[in-house]
Amino acid sequence: MTIHKFQGFEAGQTDDDHINHLIVNCGSEADENRCPGLLYVATSRAKTIGDKNIMFPTNSSLYWMGDGMSTDRVRNLGKKFDKNINGFVPSKAVLECREWVTYITDIAEKTTAIYSEETLKNIMNTTLAKALNEKYNSKQIDELIMKMVLSPNETWKTLKQTDKYRVTRRC
Repeated sequence: MTIHKFQGFEAGQTDDDHINHLIVNCGSEADENRCPGLLYVATSRAKTIGDKNIMFPTNSSLYWMGDGMSTDRVRNLGKKFDKNINGFVPSKAVLECREWVTYITDIAEKTTAIYSEETLKNIMNTTLAKALNEKYNSKQIDELIMKMVLSPNETWKTLKQTDKYRVTRRC
């Protein structure tokens, strides 16, 4: 199973865990720099990583295969070594992800500023409430989001062509 398909699941050692162990091939550091977050997602799916005082703990839910796995690698996720400063710096993909998150945060703040408190409350009590109360299942929500992305309204079709809304998304 790919790590993308495993998002939202956990592996653990209790009786109610369907999956007890993950064996993860972490790929190369170049892979992580191109697609930051994969190693983090893989690492965060395990409920236990075992006893740190034992070299090969049997109570771990996470095991690694392949070369290149180390404590330093986990500490420097999404970073690359820059010999000019003799240290690690965020990769280009990480910087682009940060730019995208900043953009989304700005849009959320602008949206909050545009709508009145009453309108925002109405949005929260209708759209979000429907989703949370399972009036829409996750597949239906995914389909609605894809419909909005693939068939945008006329205003968005025009706006998304401007440089203001064009951001390279690599995360």
